[in-house]
Amino acid sequence: MTERLIRYSQSRFPALRLWRAPSWPVGEASLGGRAAEWCSGQPGHPTSYALLGVHDGPDTAGHAHVGEVFNAALIGRADDVLFGLPVEYREAVGDVLAIRRNLSPSLAAHGRAGSSVVAFRAMTIFVRDLTDELWSSNDDALWQTWRLAFDAAQFDGGLTQAKRKLPRLIDEHRAGPFPESIEKGINYGEIEPVLVGADIYGWAIRVAAGEMLDRAGRLALGDTRNELRRSLQEFPVDARPYYQTLVELASAALSAASAS
Repeated sequence: MTERLIRYSQSRFPALRLWRAPSWPVGEASLGGRAAEWCSGQPGHPTSYALLGVHDGPDTAGHAHVGEVFNAALIGRADDVLFGLPVEYREAVGDVLAIRRNLSPSLAAHGRAGSSVVAFRAMTIFVRDLTDELWSSNDDALWQTWRLAFDAAQFDGGLTQAKRKLPRLIDEHRAGPFPESIEKGINYGEIEPVLVGADIYGWAIRVAAGEMLDRAGRLALGDTRNELRRSLQEFPVDARPYYQTLVELASAALSAASAS
């Protein structure tokens, strides 16, 4: 099998479509090429669409079929999908692929309304990690890998900046006093206010020390970061900066972990 389409929870969207040579979204695949397409099913949302193919060899994504309409895009007619990798997304793609110097982008397609730096950073992490073993795994494992990629893609500045900024964010967390307005022993939204800091700090210290977080650790860190971000408005106003710093610390740790 050289092409797969997987859907989440039997719904039409969100969906991921995968290719590996000799199958390809358009034209001929490069030797060893693999590609993936993401569609959230939310037309116009800036992280709703991305397509990227990579291969061993020089970068060709900037000119392969550039400007041509991708009529077979998963998003259908809900967005205008064109081949090519716009300049504003190339840095995000290059930042991820620089970690694995044997890979280069060979094909890309973007939505006029539905693509973004985050979408292409996530897609690049995903196709970088799309090994033959993962290709042959079940749909749940592929969705987990996409979720990890999407979580890691959300640090502003990318993976390289995350590794540089992580020590500073750790220092900021250490220096910040625990908010006096927080009542210990009760939850704020989805969060226990004391343990969440210890958990995120512990993960961040491990990543900063060069320790590899396994899949379970990265999933747990991503879940904790997302729960905290959803709960920020439940905290007293004066406590929110402390917990916002924790969100940034978790985001940096997730991105830095994917840069290893």
